Amino acid sequence: VIVDAIAWAHQAMQPAIALQRELASKVEPAPQEYELVLPNEDIQAVANQWVDGKLGEKIRRPYPERNEVVNEIRWVFHEAMAEQLGLDAEEYAAVRDEYDEAFTLALHNDVRRGIVEERTRPDGRALTEIRPLSSEVGILPRTHGSSLFTRGVTQGMN
Repeated sequence: VIVDAIAWAHQAMQPAIALQRELASKVEPAPQEYELVLPNEDIQAVANQWVDGKLGEKIRRPYPERNEVVNEIRWVFHEAMAEQLGLDAEEYAAVRDEYDEAFTLALHNDVRRGIVEERTRPDGRALTEIRPLSSEVGILPRTHGSSLFTRGVTQGMN
């Protein structure tokens, strides 16, 4: 049944896709160049080494708390980097963004490693668990079809 529904939807979308292609051919959009910008390899290595072993259980907590902890750790990281480089705050400001990108990438890699190796998500859920889901209808008075969908701390209203 699901495969039939997907096949039906695929077929139903074809006229809209054809129209999009026709309009795009009339406009002749130029392909956009994209340059992947990664932190300097040496800076990334320093960030990876600094982050290694510092996060772990500290960031294994619910979303709002995790952000606070990560921001505190990020602040300590920047203080340590400025000190290690022998730069004052004004001098470090010139390179801070690149170090911040390296810290963020190291953080994401640490989170991925925790998920793959420890089989635990940052908020403590197992890989087989989902965030709490809920939905409500008739939320707003005097509107037709208002609803609220909630997944964890994320909400969407129609």
